[in-house]
Amino acid sequence: MSDSKIYRYSLQIVAPRYAFLGIAAAASAAVLVWALVAPTSNKAFAAMDWREYVLLASCSTIFLAAMIGQSLNFRPLRVNDCGIASFLFGFRFRSIPWSKTEKIEKVRIYDTGTNTYWTVYNVRAKGRRTRIRFTDRLCNIEEFLSRVNVYVSEHEIPLEFVDRGRDTRMKILSQALDPSERRKIMKHGLRTTINAL
Repeated sequence: MSDSKIYRYSLQIVAPRYAFLGIAAAASAAVLVWALVAPTSNKAFAAMDWREYVLLASCSTIFLAAMIGQSLNFRPLRVNDCGIASFLFGFRFRSIPWSKTEKIEKVRIYDTGTNTYWTVYNVRAKGRRTRIRFTDRLCNIEEFLSRVNVYVSEHEIPLEFVDRGRDTRMKILSQALDPSERRKIMKHGLRTTINAL
């Protein structure tokens, strides 16, 4: 079953995110330049504390990094006998061999931006924090998951379903659970073992 087929997200999914990333990059760069230039070009700004400029520059950099990280969740993917790999600008960005896959999580989340529920899949590597993440918005997701399931069965990779939906969280809050147990569930979600993705 080893081949080079690449699974991608549709332009409808990635275009708004990359457009927003471009806007975020431009805004962050403008704030960063302003924070560096303003103290020397304007006496009113020169009176400001240097820590305020550092804070502005740091916030813009963190925001940009977060946007880049979010956009990287929509990379093209390939699955074959070797493992699962993600790509960036046509080059392999990250790969996890099946023999080094610790588990795969199927996570149900609520996306406030689109006001819908999404399913996010996390492929986690053994002994490392490395993971490959993809969503149910991937084109031909059923075909992709069926291929992953074949390798999961072959290599006996554990699968977990994690429910982090808003409705589930509200249900947990309404139940009379131990406070520590409730905090644990709210943080990590409701976890159950599954047999297929």
